[in-house]
Parts: sequence; structure tokens; C-alpha cells
Amino acid sequence: MFDKGKPVIFGLAFFLLVFCGPIIPTSQQEKSQVTSGSFSMTATIHELWTFDAGNRITASAVAVNLDDSPALEVLIPSYIHDMFCLYANGSMNWRTSTDRRITASPTVFDLDNDSHLEVIYGSQDKLLYCKTNRGFSKWNFYTGGEIHSSPVVAD
Repeated sequence: MFDKGKPVIFGLAFFLLVFCGPIIPTSQQEKSQVTSGSFSMTATIHELWTFDAGNRITASAVAVNLDDSPALEVLIPSYIHDMFCLYANGSMNWRTSTDRRITASPTVFDLDNDSHLEVIYGSQDKLLYCKTNRGFSKWNFYTGGEIHSSPVVAD
């Protein structure tokens, strides 16, 4: 279905909504019933970890395997000018800052065909950022205007 080496990216909010239903957990464990046509499923949701970004998060997180480990990393854009990259257990992998808010989700793609994914995102500081899978800067591009949407990459 997917070519090996192509990133499989999905928004955590979309994933949870589709597979777990519209729930807002009020405790550490909650049951959810999902019914769609002739399909029905009951799932028990367990809170694995929480993360305090220090302020609002106004864009979807992205779960992707950045480092070819068995587990996914989670990229979280924040209103306080930071892009966070967390390990699957919720601990900090890396964090990078901009001069203004990040209000859209990042895009992940192997831009230079080196078998390593890059993280591309914009900020209200008018810059488009490209980071390595380890959070180091590859390049920035000045757009002349604030960026409020996610970048799109096509091959």
C-alpha cells in the first residue's frame, strides 16, 4: 500500500477521532463505543502520557517515524514559538524555537533523497523552516508574510 521509505503521516487528532470516536477523557481510563454503518467497536482508552507545551497548541500533532526506530516520534507545534519532538513515551527528543507563533502542523518528507526525513514548517515570523530529523537547521526561507498553514510537498 505504501512505498518503503515514504513517510506515513497522520494527525493524532484525526486518528483518535476516527478510531476511538469523539471522546474527551475525564479520567486515566475511559471506554468508548464507535459505530459506523455495520461496524461497531468498543475500546478502552488508557492515558499513556501527558505533555505541557506551556501554552495553547493550535495545530495538530504529527506522529511519524523520524529515526527508523521501532516507535513513532510526535511533532507538536506550539503557540509559544516552539516545535517539540517527543519520543513515543512522551519524553523530549528535541525542541527548536522560532521568533513567533507556530500555528500550523509540520510536514515531514525526505526532501533531498538522503534516506533521512526533514521536518518542514512555517511560523508567524515569516520564515519557512527545514530541520533535520534530529532538530538541526538545514535551511530557512524568508516568505515576506506570516505563515498560517502547513507546507505541502510533492514528489
